[in-house]
Amino acid sequence: MLAPAPQAQASTNPNATYQGKVLTTLTVRKGPTTAAIAVGTLQAGKTITLLCKVNGEVVHGKPLWYKQATGKWVTAYYVVLQGAAPPSC
Repeated sequence: MLAPAPQAQASTNPNATYQGKVLTTLTVRKGPTTAAIAVGTLQAGKTITLLCKVNGEVVHGKPLWYKQATGKWVTAYYVVLQGAAPPSC
């Protein structure tokens, strides 16, 4: 009898960092929706540090939003992950 394959586990490393690269000029918001107050912009090519992700307002068919290390939000539609995806918030 074969043993079951081990299950993949999310990283529990509190020092893990998650990064993404901005694809185009992107509005930074106070919450995970385009209705949230705009608090700045990010330029294309900038690498940002991500804390976690949530489902929020759908942008071009994608509901994911990332919370940055700054505590502000960006839609995942315009961000390409540079490595592992951040955990859910």
